[in-house]
Amino acid sequence: MASLKSLTLIFLLQPLLAAIFSITPIHCFKSLHQDQENLMQFACKDTTDSELCLRYLRAEPRSRDAVDLAELALIMVRAMKAKATRAYSRIHVLLEDKQIGSDLNQKNALRNCASRYNAILVADAPEAREALERGNARMALEGARDAAIGATRCEREFPAGRSLLTAENSAVHDVAAITASMVMKLL
Repeated sequence: MASLKSLTLIFLLQPLLAAIFSITPIHCFKSLHQDQENLMQFACKDTTDSELCLRYLRAEPRSRDAVDLAELALIMVRAMKAKATRAYSRIHVLLEDKQIGSDLNQKNALRNCASRYNAILVADAPEAREALERGNARMALEGARDAAIGATRCEREFPAGRSLLTAENSAVHDVAAITASMVMKLL
């Protein structure tokens, strides 16, 4: 008889318990989502381009799982590396272009840019990533700043108004400058 009462009680309470447990995760999700949004807003506030910063972070699904500023900075370092990789690839495509091959100034500028982007990819971005993972914000800042400087110097390699990489250089510079601004908050 007691087990029949227990079973009846369970069946009667089941809809109530289901309602309670189904409401709680929605509330927690909204709270968690707002916390992540607040963290991203804080991370991007006072960077060189807060709107662009937010676009990068919102576009990256991993930013929803970030628990602190350092993790968001790591996401920006990955974005910086991705932009630099695209620029580096474009440089090599342009170096193979037959029309550019006859213009020695353009070819030399592209070779110098290839060297600068190689440095970003093999030194600056990995340095920033590893430094953030170790908690060394000062070294991460140096890597991000060096990447921004490399992109700016690449743009200056070309004769005035004749850069073949303006869009790529601007993209790398902007994401690196945002990353540096964000990392400065960790100092």
